Amino acid sequence: MARCSNTQLKWGMALCIAVVIAGCITPPLAPTPPEPRPPEPTAPAAPPTTTRGQFNVGAGMLDTWNAVGQIVVRTDGVIYEGRAQMLGLYSVRYRDQSFLILTRALPLSDTIHSLTTQVTAATTSGKPIDSNAAAPIGARARAEALLQAARMRKNF
Repeated sequence: MARCSNTQLKWGMALCIAVVIAGCITPPLAPTPPEPRPPEPTAPAAPPTTTRGQFNVGAGMLDTWNAVGQIVVRTDGVIYEGRAQMLGLYSVRYRDQSFLILTRALPLSDTIHSLTTQVTAATTSGKPIDSNAAAPIGARARAEALLQAARMRKNF
């Protein structure tokens, strides 16, 4: 068996260390393209502030609520689903759309000098709705509620 000289031994050790170090170094990664940005979220459309199904009646809330109820039960095609007098609402279905008819007493102000009630068609979550199903009910309710309010004022 042949003996290695010190120089050969040193070179062999240096070669082994170089191989070990070379194995530990990782090559640089290729740059990855940036991830595409998701589209900016758009705000949902705000519900309308006034609708074709909103109007004011010159009468108290209870009288208006009763008048709206009479209109609802007498209108063909309207399905009466429920009511809540304390909340001033009727839940109805018309032309395959469910919605609420809300009555709300308006406070006296510089522009309102007598009992006045606001009638509004709204989604089932309470937001104003301006739909083709709610508009005819609102128009009929407005006409008849105004007539009934006029009759009530005449009786007093």
